[in-house]
Amino acid sequence: LRFFNLPPLFKHLYTKRVPKHALADLQHAFLDRCRSLLTPDGEIGFVTADRWLMNSTAAELRENLGRDLGIAHLSRLDPATSFYRPKTRKQGSPPRIHPVEILLNHNLSGQRLTRAPICPDGEHSDDLSDSFLGDIASVRIAPWLGPLGLWVVPAAIANLYPEGDWIPAIDTDDLNPDNTLRPPTRMALRTFPDLMPGSPGLAWHLWKQRCIMPKREGTRPWWMPPETITLPLDQPFLLIPRIARSLRVIEVPSGYLPINHNLSVVAAPGTMSLAQLKELLTADRSQNFIKRHAPRLENGFYSITTTLLRRLPV
Repeated sequence: LRFFNLPPLFKHLYTKRVPKHALADLQHAFLDRCRSLLTPDGEIGFVTADRWLMNSTAAELRENLGRDLGIAHLSRLDPATSFYRPKTRKQGSPPRIHPVEILLNHNLSGQRLTRAPICPDGEHSDDLSDSFLGDIASVRIAPWLGPLGLWVVPAAIANLYPEGDWIPAIDTDDLNPDNTLRPPTRMALRTFPDLMPGSPGLAWHLWKQRCIMPKREGTRPWWMPPETITLPLDQPFLLIPRIARSLRVIEVPSGYLPINHNLSVVAAPGTMSLAQLKELLTADRSQNFIKRHAPRLENGFYSITTTLLRRLPV
């Protein structure tokens, strides 16, 4: 029950009664209210979705709860329980729920609640480190350039407009099962906000296809995609699919553009080679970290984010 989805009048009342750190979701407000009612020797037992323990948007909530409360017990519940809810991926449908059971009390000597994400599967010695991937590598998200047919087109269509600034585009369906790259079959068109395509053919291509573009917020020019291409293209990188059953790592040469919010990883200068970085990411320790900490999806898949990868221990 996200604050964003509440009726306007309720939002107005809600902001006057609920502290800022608990505003994002009614579940957050409920947790905070229970904390305020707890007796000195009392305990709070919940079954909740795991998101508030792991998401960066709940960091302030965790920090505030942790001033008074510690975790006496935390474990996942089996998806076979009635608390689990899959995502139907229909507009307006409720979010998925991977349930956890948690017991909180005033004993602060055990597992602490802090701003840091909390792993419902238990901490592990491999999670402890003084160095993290974000310290030695750039981890960035690839742009979403809209549906196929606008700024991303089959190679045969791109060949009709040779005057365009075309870049070979790669997505997860361009990957082999052994984590190697197939020859890309699509091209991405790079455009610039202060310069309308000078070619009448390219301008007409984008204009006539605008009907397939979902509604966009803001005042972006009609010849610009929903997200701007900012990834560097002059160096090889490691491609990591953002939704996978394990941490997949694919070497990609320079000149290729990942798309659709997959992840790009490049070692910082003077740290390690791309091959060494790949070895680090494919190690059992890294794979186990992802399986413990990544948000779970359906059918054994995980959601792998830039934030999670940056805090992978090195």
